[in-house]
Amino acid sequence: MSYDYSKLFEKIIEVIGAEVSTTQRMLAVIEECSRQKPHPDWELLASINFEADGPAIRHWLSSAFETLEPKSVHGLWFGLVNLSDGNSTTADVYVGGSPNFDEEGIDWASEITSITELSYLNSIVLHDIYTIAYRTGTGHLGNDAEYPLALAYGAIAAIQALRDDGLLASNLSSVKGAASGFDSGDFLFLGAVEDGHFHTRIKAG
Repeated sequence: MSYDYSKLFEKIIEVIGAEVSTTQRMLAVIEECSRQKPHPDWELLASINFEADGPAIRHWLSSAFETLEPKSVHGLWFGLVNLSDGNSTTADVYVGGSPNFDEEGIDWASEITSITELSYLNSIVLHDIYTIAYRTGTGHLGNDAEYPLALAYGAIAAIQALRDDGLLASNLSSVKGAASGFDSGDFLFLGAVEDGHFHTRIKAG
């Protein structure tokens, strides 16, 4: 049975903009996924510590853009990717800056600045999602878990970084907006930056 993706996307967008904890938002997505596609592994996914990346998120933008020349970035792209060392694979999210931004399209995200190791969150949460989604054995959830949970969490982490990191008022003062999603798939516009402050306005890309 496949998802009703319109309802799933609607729930993800609703959850991302909610003024509650990361854990509460992720559990709401898991509840919707479980309702549409019952599976025992949703309980394992619900046990993840969704607050584990908090300290890293607070310094994510500062680390990624510490050598950035002011006023050189108009759009921020938070890209979800799978990384492999040849022996194992995981999921992570990176941030890149583009000299352009357009909330009506995503072509600007192909112009992001060079990505370095500091661009990656090294997310504990996304690693745990991927590990459980593709855990050893038959009948795992696979992409049915990775897709909705990574999409939701990547956006939640990005918005938290944009709100917590004071870089928007200095090196990133030229930023107009941000989007997040899979480098090769679905994405979300997250909102706009006005007077050095990020304002959440989520919509599907």
